[in-house]
Amino acid sequence: MANAEMKAATNVGTKEKGSIKLQKRQVFTMGVDSLTQRFEDFFSDHPNESYLIQCAAAVLVRNAFSPLNFSGLAEDLIRNCFLNGDNLTSVRHLCVYFKPYFTDEDWEKLLSHLYKTPQERSKINEHYRLHIDKLIPLLHSKEQTVDKKHNLKAAFAEESGKLHNWNLSNVVTHLSPQEAHAILNILGELTIFQKDGLRQFTRVVWLDYSIDEKHRSFDIRKEDDPLYEPKETEEVRPEKEMETVESTKKTMTKADEETTDAKKSTSSGELTQQELSELSVPPEKKNHEKAADDEKQSKKKTKSELLKSLQGHRSKTDKNSKTQKNKKNGNKKKNGNKSKKKKGKKRK
Repeated sequence: MANAEMKAATNVGTKEKGSIKLQKRQVFTMGVDSLTQRFEDFFSDHPNESYLIQCAAAVLVRNAFSPLNFSGLAEDLIRNCFLNGDNLTSVRHLCVYFKPYFTDEDWEKLLSHLYKTPQERSKINEHYRLHIDKLIPLLHSKEQTVDKKHNLKAAFAEESGKLHNWNLSNVVTHLSPQEAHAILNILGELTIFQKDGLRQFTRVVWLDYSIDEKHRSFDIRKEDDPLYEPKETEEVRPEKEMETVESTKKTMTKADEETTDAKKSTSSGELTQQELSELSVPPEKKNHEKAADDEKQSKKKTKSELLKSLQGHRSKTDKNSKTQKNKKNGNKKKNGNKSKKKKGKKRK
């Protein structure tokens, strides 16, 4: 749902030639009055709350660096989009930047509309208190004076991994590197600015703002910079390699868990993993295996009985043979005695 919503919102600003446009160029270059009117006209032509809310968030970023007053731009329209818009899952996290647009009562209504559980609402309020509250005066600042005309030049990491240079003319320079870094990273929360289907803003890498653009406010790639961020391993390793590493980690973790569980169950007298796996065998497979075992046992029994029968037959045959032999020997002996008696009588 959120992905479909994000894709629909991204495609809204890229309409056919001649239609009302509200894209990166309009958001960052038009004046206050003309941009306010463009918001109204665009929403009448393309009533997409998610897209318009993201455009308004980008205007707040511009306002923090601008000597002009863009705060409160299309305030009623944006408030209505938040309170009455449907399918705002992909942009609900942006509501914290627009809190000054709402009364306390409306703010509670908004959170109930966007977040269904008390835990979620409590979490977003805590996030606002810890991280966003200090940025609100900058995002909603009024007109600011400048001594000289300065240009802002920043580099953002694109979704493809390449660096994308971005410029903003006529800016103020009093923001600290930490403040500028936090505000520019709001653009990394938006999905509407894309090139070839890939986001152009994911996170800010460095910022220059001076007349000659030689003064670098921060560069997160330099180790001596207070905002230095070590290069993430995900950016170095190919995506497939990372997936393989993660898969290996999961497999090893799972194997360790199974070993631990087996040890615990053995020591506590519970079923072992092998016993559990045997219990998890489907009944059909068990019946099939039982039938095969029964057949095997039956064959062994039949063979054993056959061997016993043969041994009994042999034993009986041998016994009969021995009896007949004894009878024969007895007859011979008897005949021999008779013959001896006859010979004795003749001699007398």
